Amino acid sequence: MALCALADAPGVLGGAHAMEERFSQLMTSEEKEHPEVTVIRQIAVGAPRSALLAAATEAQMLIVGCRGRGGIEGLSLGSVAQAVLHHAPCPVGIVHPPPCQR
Repeated sequence: MALCALADAPGVLGGAHAMEERFSQLMTSEEKEHPEVTVIRQIAVGAPRSALLAAATEAQMLIVGCRGRGGIEGLSLGSVAQAVLHHAPCPVGIVHPPPCQR
């Protein structure tokens, strides 16, 4: 399953809609590149932390992206990734994007 949790940040109305469109484009691209993999897409409205932890209850493993906006590039965990890492009932993988995509 691929999960996109949508929550507008304060002062950034419409950000969730743009995120949903980007998620759809990314998943379509990945599905074309890897047709042998079946992916169930899910959009959750609300806090990403809650949505990911809820999805983790039925998962064998949870892979979470991390933007790492802290001071040391590539070493920081955001609040969502950190919460999932500490509270998920299954193994968790944290993936940082390549530096050119941050």
